[in-house]
Amino acid sequence: MVIIYSRPVIEFNPPVEEVCEGEMLIIAPSVSGGTGEYNPDWTGPNNFTSNNNLLYFSKATANMSGTYTLTVTDMINCVESKSMELIVNQGPTIAFAPYDTLWVEPGYILEAGSDYNNIYQWNTGETSPEIIIDTTGLYDVRITSIKNCSTSDTVRILWGGDPFYLPNAFTPNGDGLNDKFGPVRKFDYVNKFHMSIYNRWGQRVYETSDINNGWDGTFKGIPCMIGAYVYRTVYQDFGMGTQETKVMEGTVVLVR
Repeated sequence: MVIIYSRPVIEFNPPVEEVCEGEMLIIAPSVSGGTGEYNPDWTGPNNFTSNNNLLYFSKATANMSGTYTLTVTDMINCVESKSMELIVNQGPTIAFAPYDTLWVEPGYILEAGSDYNNIYQWNTGETSPEIIIDTTGLYDVRITSIKNCSTSDTVRILWGGDPFYLPNAFTPNGDGLNDKFGPVRKFDYVNKFHMSIYNRWGQRVYETSDINNGWDGTFKGIPCMIGAYVYRTVYQDFGMGTQETKVMEGTVVLVR
């Protein structure tokens, strides 16, 4: 008498599995037929092997993509094999990801990406790939690809460079143009400020702690002589933590 045994049947549903990088993955094949219990044997990319019934990864990575083959052997050594494809999709790359902090000027364009097929969600409420920076602080973005894979990151924005500059000459002649010497502000983030001005003999002819008060070219109400004067400004920026005291020194020419 001849007995014919059925071979095991393996089904993958679906035969191609897609997952986002970083996600957990469980593949549970359907095995039917055969005789008695069966022994599973998985093989895959990068010399992957497993003897578990399920194909399980706690966190999928890009190098896990490839063909996985399940071979089952039943109690009477009937063998069947079947393969499936695993595709691990990477999340979008965020342009500013290499940086924790960026020192920029107002109006800076902060770019998260350039693919308009992606969905962008900023903590500012904006949904474009890039935004214009008008204030310091933390900016975070979440980008979702057409494969529904997401990446998020945060960057701290601080103002960079000197918050003001000082002209090298002024003309206090009452014509309304360059009549006072003082800081020309670029950014509005000066915390403490003090400016002193000295003549060629080292005599202090002017000082102020108000960044908005410039020197009108007089000393005790009397117009000063034309020529070069030395200035010294001491200031601190607004910001987090202990602020460094900064000094800016130079000369300005009084012209009439």
